[in-house]
Amino acid sequence: MNIERQELLKPLQKLMPIVNARLNMPILSNVVITMLEHEIQFMATNLDITAIVSVPHENSQFLRLCVPGKSLLDLLRTLDKDEVKVEVDGTVFKISQGKSRFKLPMADIEEYPDIPDIEATTKLSFKAEEFKGYLDAVDHAVATDETRYIMTGLHLSVDEDGNIAVVATDGFRMALVTTRNPSLTLSDVSCVIPRTGVFFVKDLLEGEILIEVGKKMLRLKSGDATVYLRLIEGGFPPYKNVIPDNKNVATVKREDFQRALRQAQAIKGEGLIDLTASEGKLSVASVGEQAEATIEVNAEYASPELTFRFKTKNLLDAMGALREDNMTLALPDAYGAILLAEGSYTAIVMPIRG
Repeated sequence: MNIERQELLKPLQKLMPIVNARLNMPILSNVVITMLEHEIQFMATNLDITAIVSVPHENSQFLRLCVPGKSLLDLLRTLDKDEVKVEVDGTVFKISQGKSRFKLPMADIEEYPDIPDIEATTKLSFKAEEFKGYLDAVDHAVATDETRYIMTGLHLSVDEDGNIAVVATDGFRMALVTTRNPSLTLSDVSCVIPRTGVFFVKDLLEGEILIEVGKKMLRLKSGDATVYLRLIEGGFPPYKNVIPDNKNVATVKREDFQRALRQAQAIKGEGLIDLTASEGKLSVASVGEQAEATIEVNAEYASPELTFRFKTKNLLDAMGALREDNMTLALPDAYGAILLAEGSYTAIVMPIRG
């Protein structure tokens, strides 16, 4: 079979993040290539994520092969951007281009895990740009601490009125996007998508997205890719209960406040800042024994003076989804979460005690 190098290279590049052999399952270092009548399918899995990427190609015969993923990708990267010839000889996968010949050993296809059975109960559809926007807005708040396993995922919910919520929290900060699609007439949907799955699918999203949700699995179809994600089981924390109703509101130019935080962050210290809201201004002071930074930014604020200590990165991350020229920060009267909100986006950040 003759095929353009790119038709092999691009699918492998998309799959490579999940091609990784486990100590007890070396078969997972392979990629399954299936040649159908009008397309070639490339499949990889790490058991938590299974992905299939298809490319159009006319094939004269059905073949299903199990080839070493990284070795094949590394080889293709070194070849010219021309056609390659692919042959199968017993358990050997052969590639040639010009005067160069290469052989790769194939694994037993029967040892490779099957495509997961999802048993979908609900279907959702989104525009790729829309859904990726939800993920980008909240994924900074996903927990990395495995002791809070349910929080290492992103929570997607849809109620029977079509209200959609995408939320992430690590217990110290939370990010939430809400929207509504009245055309969705479903029973309640609630699932937790693992962090690794979120980061993997973001790079594959294009055009229309179809999401099918089962009890333990989620299937996402977008463009030339189909991805199966093993959901995190358990109840997500009741996040609505922690959104504060703070009355001390400061309005500030977003870029000015962002610049002040980055200037304080440049004076590394301990990665912490003291944020003080007083009449007509916000003051940002870096926390450290040697290097110091104090920056004042004009703001609309008329409540009592308040000071809270934050991780600089947490505030900057929370501001990442903001787009308006002006932003608001709603501060508590005493120790508690600060609230940032804009349109359908809500973020809260807890201060540091001390």
